[in-house]
Amino acid sequence: MVSKLNIEALMSTLKIVDEKCVERAVNAINTANRVAIYALSGSLIAAQDALFKFNRLGINCRLYDTPHSQILSAATLNAEDAAIFLSYSGETKDIIAAAEIAANRRIKCISITKYGENTLTKTCNINIQHSSLGKGFRSFSTRSRVVQENIIDILFVALAQRRGDHLKKYYQLFDYTAPNGIKK
Repeated sequence: MVSKLNIEALMSTLKIVDEKCVERAVNAINTANRVAIYALSGSLIAAQDALFKFNRLGINCRLYDTPHSQILSAATLNAEDAAIFLSYSGETKDIIAAAEIAANRRIKCISITKYGENTLTKTCNINIQHSSLGKGFRSFSTRSRVVQENIIDILFVALAQRRGDHLKKYYQLFDYTAPNGIKK
């Protein structure tokens, strides 16, 4: 049952993801001097995954996972930076507070949130939306995490296509064989 519902959420998300917004997000992340990632609660797992994957590609990024650190960080961003805000509902007040600060500083603000208009999508200038269908015990939390992780994977693969040299360095650093067979 859980797998079926996860697949349903992924298929529904596939229908609504705006490829132009994904491309804009990839360009913003790829060209940013630094990338700040903001998340709380259930969205934090996907944010941690983004941090790990983007660091593998040589992207200067940091995760802010407390309200105070989020506000302080947002206040120090500049025009060469990008910010990613993850919130299932798009109504998490602490995430919105940081997003508003960043938006007022004219930062490239990327939201990853459920489909439809919400405060976060109104605040950010790049919005990647997902579906999390269904009701029931913890269904939103579980499926929102699955679709958020999928969006992070979409961003990662697109960035890896542009930054393959950094991925090779990562594999060499840990003495792995890179996908193209290059060994340290």
